[in-house]
Amino acid sequence: MEHVQDMSFLESMVGKTLRIYKGGPEAKDGRLLSVADDYLMLDTPEGDILYYSLEHIKTICRDLGKPSLPLKHRRELFEEYLENSDLKEVLQSFKYGMIQVDRGGPESRIGKLLDVGDDFIALQTKEDGTLYYQIRHIKSIGDASEECEKGDFEEKPSYQHVKNFHEVLKEMLHCWVRVNRGGPESLEGVLTEVDDDYITVVHNKEVYRVLVFHIRNISEVDKSKENSDGENKNEGSNENKQNKNKNKNENKNKNSNKKRKSVRQWYQRRSRKVSRVYIRKTVTRYREKTTARYHEKAAVQYHRKAAKSRRKHKGAIRPRVEIVKAVYNSRGMKEVRVKQRA
Repeated sequence: MEHVQDMSFLESMVGKTLRIYKGGPEAKDGRLLSVADDYLMLDTPEGDILYYSLEHIKTICRDLGKPSLPLKHRRELFEEYLENSDLKEVLQSFKYGMIQVDRGGPESRIGKLLDVGDDFIALQTKEDGTLYYQIRHIKSIGDASEECEKGDFEEKPSYQHVKNFHEVLKEMLHCWVRVNRGGPESLEGVLTEVDDDYITVVHNKEVYRVLVFHIRNISEVDKSKENSDGENKNEGSNENKQNKNKNKNENKNKNSNKKRKSVRQWYQRRSRKVSRVYIRKTVTRYREKTTARYHEKAAVQYHRKAAKSRRKHKGAIRPRVEIVKAVYNSRGMKEVRVKQRA
């Protein structure tokens, strides 16, 4: 292992409640159990024991306002792990067991630890088959026996029995490989050259040279399985597209029928409304005409009676109502304006 920074100040915090990392998927609260040469051991409130590589720890926080967390495990249960001097020995103790590499992020995986080399580990996963991690890029390790069982994996998987990571790369020469799981530096292609400091990966017309130091993990990719899966996916996608097109056409027909019905109903409502308005107008006009005629006729009759009575009584009774004039209003109706005498 390479030289790491001096973290001797952590020895005074053993038994205290700390938060490793300020934020992100690796951040975790727990009680510091021990500090070794290149890792620390943390007991979390969930009952998990995590091993953090000191090389990658950026921040360590202690909240003085929070009380110390109680231990979830008895000391005799993890005393055997306190004897491990470095992270490689911790990994050796987990061999053939279920572990989780890193807490989260694109490089995090859960699987069965197959082998521990000088500077790498071989991890069997469900998603990517056998992965080869460089130990110096592992941020944390945790037991994952409760999350998955050994029966979910192959009993005798095939992996490369070599000593170091450079030999792993040589065994993958002229194979289709995938470098890193995610992020901007993840790539796939044919491994054409392995040098002491870099590897050469060719993908289509692009040639990549990747520094070995920055390779977090690498795995072989079976293109035949991917092609078969891709064909199945394409068939399924074609069927889905056809079903979608059918549904779209059906929806279009339904929408067009709805539009036709709505237009027809609109015209019907419009015609009914127009007819009702026309009938209302004609009725009001008829009523206005009849009322105007009635008032004109009544005024004329009253004037005739008044004139007759005036002739009879020689002007003793004067009619109080007389027709002033007959005019036409704005609607073209004839109105009789009547003036009443005092």
